[in-house]
Amino acid sequence: MRSLPSLASLPSLASLASLPALSALSLALVAACGARTQLDDAVAPVTLADAGCPQLLCDAEHHWDAAACACVRAPCADDAGETKLATITTDFADGTAIAVRDGQVYWVTRAGKSDSEGVVSKVSRCGGPVTTLASALNGPTSVAVAAAQVFFGTMGDGSAGLFSGALLSVPISGGAVRTVASGTVYLGGVTTDDRDVYWTHYGTGYGAWKAPVDGGAAIALTPDQAFSFIAVDATRVYLSQPASIPANSKLLSTPLDGGALTTLIDRDLVFPGVMAIDDTSVYCVVGASELTRVPKGGGAATTLAHAALNALAVDASDVYWAQGDATSGTPGAIMRVPKAGGASTTLSKRVGYAIAVDETYVYWLLGGDVYRLAK
Repeated sequence: MRSLPSLASLPSLASLASLPALSALSLALVAACGARTQLDDAVAPVTLADAGCPQLLCDAEHHWDAAACACVRAPCADDAGETKLATITTDFADGTAIAVRDGQVYWVTRAGKSDSEGVVSKVSRCGGPVTTLASALNGPTSVAVAAAQVFFGTMGDGSAGLFSGALLSVPISGGAVRTVASGTVYLGGVTTDDRDVYWTHYGTGYGAWKAPVDGGAAIALTPDQAFSFIAVDATRVYLSQPASIPANSKLLSTPLDGGALTTLIDRDLVFPGVMAIDDTSVYCVVGASELTRVPKGGGAATTLAHAALNALAVDASDVYWAQGDATSGTPGAIMRVPKAGGASTTLSKRVGYAIAVDETYVYWLLGGDVYRLAK
């Protein structure tokens, strides 16, 4: 990696303007970096067809990645080993879902003797103070993070009947909690593409639904069917449908606005239907313990590993999972296997009940604790 030039050695904007290969957009990018504007991981790499890739000045949280031709988030100073980032100390704390975005880790925790002290929290991926975004929640079980909002589902307290949970949201910096949908129970099915929030609905109107992230009417995508986990890409919604009778379970997809369901796997989807997707494939557990990859467009399924797992996550090259259950005797572990197939690797021997990954780390929940480990 090249070292950054000193400011004194950089050419002036006037001299840069004389280079025909640099456009007005290029000048704006150089000026912004000279002002040390923070760049996000999601910023597209800078590519200039004629001038090559000019090295940029990155702020303190980022470093220059020549291969990506961009400023990327710098690793944390204490990333040498397994790190406990945060602890929720409320009685019976049980972390149930986790997500990471823009260097912040978000998670939900069921807590309290009557399951009424649940919280939504966030912490920097490098540790530090924990911010409580929402509290006094009845059984929060799921979380998804959009550009400006955190969405989370709750089980409810049963006071209004069995289906008394809700889908709620709160600004990522904290503030008023908003109700997106009510009269529901959630088992993990909430996701977002930054335009809409999508969820699975158990209650008065089974199915998969969506609504604009900034507020608006909910739209039923697949009414009158029960689904568990949900994921979306640019064109389709992916749904897991575990069943008490294995032959009735399915892995399905439908267009973003709803429509005909396409079956990807037609049986033996293991409850609760944990699922993850990448650009080309869907990952789930089939049969007793087969961690399976299937093409999004349908086709032959491939078994990657045998695992009785609690949660899944994927990155560009690998599939990660969290496992551990005293009742079944499944040992605790955070595991990884290449998407292309091969031997599994044990990253940690701790139990994990929810898992997330970013470009550098894997994160998981155990009780009231949030852990981080470099990949």
